Amino acid sequence: MAQFPSHLMQHTINTLRPTQTKDAGGSPIETLVAHLSGIPAFVQPVSGAELLRDGRDTTRWTANCYVEPGLDITAGDTVYWVEEEKTCKVESPELDAAGMNVVAHFMLVEQEG
Repeated sequence: MAQFPSHLMQHTINTLRPTQTKDAGGSPIETLVAHLSGIPAFVQPVSGAELLRDGRDTTRWTANCYVEPGLDITAGDTVYWVEEEKTCKVESPELDAAGMNVVAHFMLVEQEG
């Protein structure tokens, strides 16, 4: 079976998973809990845009993220790209990497501050 070249996994990501808890008043709230850390990855930005939102300049970008197969990363998880200090959300379910099952491939969308 073909293997993805590990030297291309030059980035590091951590993942956070949304979890339902209750605040002090008993109302349900969603919090992010650390899930996986120190994951070797290859993050490939594919598009970006500058926006004027609420009177301030912001940017929004999307990226492809490749990791070793079999990791528990799903749509809705939050990814922190360590080297770039960027937080983004996994928008798509796992995409097929040309049917080779050598990497897991996700679409990331930057979260707005």
